[in-house]
Amino acid sequence: MPAVVKLATGKYLAICDGDDYWTDPRKLQIQVDFLEKHPEYVVSGHDAVIIDDQGNRVGDSQLPDMHKRDYSAQELAAGEAWILTMSWVYRNVIDEFAPERKMVLNGDTFLTSILGGYGKSHFHHDIKPAAYRVHSGSVWSSLEQDDKVYDLINTWYWISRYYKRIGDQDLADLYRSKMKDGIVSRSTTFELFSWPFKRLIQVILGPRLTAKLKRAIKK
Repeated sequence: MPAVVKLATGKYLAICDGDDYWTDPRKLQIQVDFLEKHPEYVVSGHDAVIIDDQGNRVGDSQLPDMHKRDYSAQELAAGEAWILTMSWVYRNVIDEFAPERKMVLNGDTFLTSILGGYGKSHFHHDIKPAAYRVHSGSVWSSLEQDDKVYDLINTWYWISRYYKRIGDQDLADLYRSKMKDGIVSRSTTFELFSWPFKRLIQVILGPRLTAKLKRAIKK
C-alpha cells in the first residue's frame, strides 16, 4: 500500500481492502465533511459487521464497544487506538513513508501511530457499518493467535526503531516497553528459542535478559 499511496495527490485518502466492502453510500461524504469542519482531526472511521466467505453475517460488530470513540493524538501515537482499516478516511499529510513499515505485516498499526503526529481520530456512529470478511485466504484473520502476537511484537520493534531514528525517544522507549511486556506475557506459549523469534528476543531484551527469561521458562 505505501507505494501506491505515494502517488496519491488527493486531499484525503480512503482505504478498503479487496475482501471487504462499504455499505453506506454516504460514507465518504460524511467523513470528508467532518474532517473539513474539524481540522484538529486527522482520521475518522466507523464500525463493520463480520461476514464469512459465503457472505453470511457471523458477527454484528468487529469493533469492541470500548473502541467506538474518538482518540486523542497522544493515544494514536502511543498505539492505544483501534480504528478499522477499511473504514479509514484520513488527511494526505504524511511526507515520509517510513522504510521500517516494510518490515511489518500489520502496517495499519504503524500508520495509526504516525497519524497521531498530525491530530486526533473520530468514530462515526452516523455511518452504516461496513462488511469485514473473514476467510482462509485473509492475510491477517487467517493467522493463528500466537502468530498474530508474534507479528504485533515485531511491529512494536520496528515502530520503536522508527521513532528512535527520527529522534522521538519517548515513543521509542514506549514501544520498546510494549515489546518486552508482550514477550514476557506470552513466553509460555511461544516456541521462544526457534528462529527467527530467538533473534528478535535477543535484539529486544539483550543477552542478559534473554538468558534470564530462558532460565525462568525452564523452571
